[in-house]
Amino acid sequence: MDLAPADLLTRKRALDLGLTDARLRSLSRQGGPWIAVRRGVYACRATWQASGVVDRHRIMVRAALLGRDGEQSASHGSGAVVQGLAVLHASIKDVHLTSPAAERTRASAGVRVHRGTIDVRELRRVDGVPVLSVARVVADVARTDGRIPGLVVADQALRSGTTRAELSDAAARQSGWPGAACLTSVVRDADGRAENPGETLLRALALELDLGDVESQFHVSDGTRTAYADLRIGRVLIEFDGRVKYGREFRRPGESPEDVLWREKKREDWLRSLGFVVVRVTWDELWGRRRQETAARLRAAILGSS
Repeated sequence: MDLAPADLLTRKRALDLGLTDARLRSLSRQGGPWIAVRRGVYACRATWQASGVVDRHRIMVRAALLGRDGEQSASHGSGAVVQGLAVLHASIKDVHLTSPAAERTRASAGVRVHRGTIDVRELRRVDGVPVLSVARVVADVARTDGRIPGLVVADQALRSGTTRAELSDAAARQSGWPGAACLTSVVRDADGRAENPGETLLRALALELDLGDVESQFHVSDGTRTAYADLRIGRVLIEFDGRVKYGREFRRPGESPEDVLWREKKREDWLRSLGFVVVRVTWDELWGRRRQETAARLRAAILGSS
């Protein structure tokens, strides 16, 4: 038998269909059409190999839920992925499930089952997968993973149509839970105008500087030409410089990456001609020691322009 790209097959089901353990081993050995994604759960190897980190995690969530009781739902970063929200990879190192029946939070074989109460209004099903609501997974990520991973998911949630009131309601239901203070700050500072996680990370750094109001998607116009800057603090425009900006999706018909670079340079020259300071920040400059260096660079630009 063949596995369709979206199919998962358990060992029990395979045996019920007449396959033997020897045949299962043959089909899932190196180079075979199947791959074991969990003990006793198989997926289409071609689909797995063509999938990135997020799509593989989505497969792992489905695999982890096979054979489990119906009280468990995808939650935290896993719940965000199931519902199409971008997350930091740190939030999906494990598959996260939540069950009110669990005696305590426990982790085993890459699956973390959280003990937690679930309001019936928070239950969803997406493509057959039981999952907690967007607002609930935002709350759980913010509490357990911290402010920056929480902001990434919260921004994506607002951008996808979840309201701030829904986020606030979810936070209120978790008042007094561990990490609730962090969750409150995430709901306060979330901004659905962030187009991608890079912009969220950049805004989080800008807020930490505490050097003035941080405005997202700042509108600039001279009456004939218009542009939007990712962030503005005073006279400083801060742009997240991601690879996608020079990729195929961003190019106009017939443009090369070099054409895009030239267009961006002309745009930046125009912004500077209007009296703005333009600072560009890449993904790598938002982590570790380089993040501290970026903070110092932004601070100097903002103070120097005032």
